This record gives sequence, structure tokens and C-alpha cells, in this order.
Amino acid sequence: MFKDKASAGRIYTPPFRLADVTTLDDGEILQYRRMMLLELIQKHIRYLDMSELLNEIVDILSYTAYTDHQVMTMMSYLIQEVNVIAHMQFIIG
Repeated sequence: MFKDKASAGRIYTPPFRLADVTTLDDGEILQYRRMMLLELIQKHIRYLDMSELLNEIVDILSYTAYTDHQVMTMMSYLIQEVNVIAHMQFIIG
């Protein structure tokens, strides 16, 4: 599919690092600044009740500079994928 197969091979075939955030301690995740919210949410997205993490999410949003687009994307992901006991309570806080 590529005209320059050699360039495509150099770009797409080298090994890459994959991080399993489920194995990271939450304290370690919180050291990653710009990525901490994404990693924390991805780690805990399948927990029985994500609302237990809501205060921590709000704290991270209050002291870390995220763009409006990043926040809206994260909230959309949460609303679509989150496991919570009370969906409306989670959404309206």
C-alpha cells in the first residue's frame, strides 16, 4: 500500500514500548503530570464503581492545565465507558 516500502518499514516495524497502566501504582501514575489523568482513568475504568475516584479526578483537573478539548474528550470517554452504580449522580456530581 506504500509507494516507498523502505520508509514505511522504518516507521511502522520497529519495536515499541507498551505500558500496562493496570500494573502501576496510583502514586506512580500521579508523577506523570500531563498524562496522569488519562492513565488513572484507563487504569480504573472497569472498576465496579468509578465514582469512588471522582474526587481525585476533580483534584487533578483543578491543578493541572488541560485544554478544553482534552477535558471534553476525557469526560466523553468516561460517560461512555465508566462503570458506576448511579450514572446520573456520577455525571452531575
